[in-house]
Amino acid sequence: MGTALYEHSAQSRLKAAISKSLPHAHLTLPPPARNPGGSSSTALPTSHIAPPVADPGVGAPVGLMSIPTLGVSDAAIIEGTGESQLQQGPGHYPGTPLPGEAGNAAIAGHRTTYGAPFYSLDALHSGDAINIETPQGLFGYQVVLTKIVSPDDVSVLQPTPLPELTLTTCNPRYSATQRLVVRALLTTSVTTQSLAGHNPTGSGSSSSTTTTPTTVPTT
Repeated sequence: MGTALYEHSAQSRLKAAISKSLPHAHLTLPPPARNPGGSSSTALPTSHIAPPVADPGVGAPVGLMSIPTLGVSDAAIIEGTGESQLQQGPGHYPGTPLPGEAGNAAIAGHRTTYGAPFYSLDALHSGDAINIETPQGLFGYQVVLTKIVSPDDVSVLQPTPLPELTLTTCNPRYSATQRLVVRALLTTSVTTQSLAGHNPTGSGSSSSTTTTPTTVPTT
């Protein structure tokens, strides 16, 4: 009970902070593009992918995440995957792209205690939606696979050629002997740059260096 109350208070604070940076207009995702075979296309136009920007400082809010299948709605994502950050909500791995950017954006979360945002992560299946809103827009991902890896397997955090999202948590519940990994592809988006009619690859965007994290946190 105490850990849930702490997480709830932290979430309220993070949401209040990030709301100041989110687009003022209500954003609605268009349906995923379809290729001739009828399946969702993963080759989004460049204008639909957020430009790389510098990570916020550790402990700062990153965006809001919703996973309809799990009943997760507007969970505030915090920068960092240390225990002090994960006690406040899902944590973005520093050194990986931010959600909506090209490459492998990675997020860890508790499966038990502190609100347990990833409690039912094992219930996700191929095609399930994960939506994330950041100051750069609203980004829709579709789950493509789930797998179990060892706690020290950081290969799931390696850079990827397509814009992807990786969620990690402990497995099984109440144990840290394994890691449950969910991988999703960016299939639809609406960026603040495209709404403004700007070129998201222009020289005005600030870039950040992407590095691969060397540890997967215990969650």
